[in-house]
Amino acid sequence: MDQSTENLLRELSKKLGTTTEKLYSVLVKQSKLNAISDIIYLVFWVFGLVALFYINGLTTYTYVKDYLTNWPVSNYAYITVWLLNIIGWVASLFYFPSAITSIITNLKNPEYNAVQTILDSIRPE
Repeated sequence: MDQSTENLLRELSKKLGTTTEKLYSVLVKQSKLNAISDIIYLVFWVFGLVALFYINGLTTYTYVKDYLTNWPVSNYAYITVWLLNIIGWVASLFYFPSAITSIITNLKNPEYNAVQTILDSIRPE
């Protein structure tokens, strides 16, 4: 850490009434916990996408099967499932890179997130 970061850490620790070593170690541990929670969120996101894909397949199969037996499913249900699927995959294009970058940064270099948290809390708005 450079001198200005240490000064900012001392200032923050004075505001919180703790030592700089304790504050910094807590922030490093928090960074690792953030990475674990990001992994959990990513797993749930993938399960949600797989579920949407599965429901989309079931809806498509049901739609075609029922159409062939002259008892069609509502077009609104079919379109809704397709739209949800498309929205989920498009949102994934933005979420996955961000989540993976956050996970890698927090696991490989938790000190970076600790220093960034310190700088964000000290800087005036």
